[in-house]
Amino acid sequence: MKIQGNSHIAVILATTLFISFPLSAHAAPLVKISESSNSQTVLVSKGSKVQITLHSTYWASKKVINLKAEGAPVSVPIMPGPKAPQGCQFAGTGCGSVTWSFIATKAGSASFEAGRASCGEALKCTASQQKFKVLFKIK
Repeated sequence: MKIQGNSHIAVILATTLFISFPLSAHAAPLVKISESSNSQTVLVSKGSKVQITLHSTYWASKKVINLKAEGAPVSVPIMPGPKAPQGCQFAGTGCGSVTWSFIATKAGSASFEAGRASCGEALKCTASQQKFKVLFKIK
C-alpha cells in the first residue's frame, strides 16, 4: 500500500504517540507530608508516592515500616550569611530541609519516624521538637 503526500507522517506520529503514551498510563498520586502532619494518620492509596519534608537539616529517619524507599534522603541546607532568610544568618542553625521519598506498596498500615537531638548549634531541642511520627492507612 502506497501512502500519498504527508499522510505517512501522521501515521508515524500517531503510532509513536500511542506507543510512548499508552491510554492506561497515569501518574501515581503524590502525598506531601511536613511538620503539620506530626502525630497524625494520613490516608493514602496503594501505589501513591509519599514525600516527607522536614525543615531542619538535623532530622534523621529512625524507623520506616511498610513504605518502599525511593532513593536516599535529600538534604538541602540554606547557606548562612546576611542574605539568608531570617534565623539562618549564622552557621550551625540547621537551616534547610531533609526530604524522604517512598512508595506505598502494600495495603494496610505504615509509618515513618524521625528524630533529632539538636535544634541548632548548642541549642538542645525540647521533647516535642525531638520527634516526628506519621502513620499511614494505605487502601
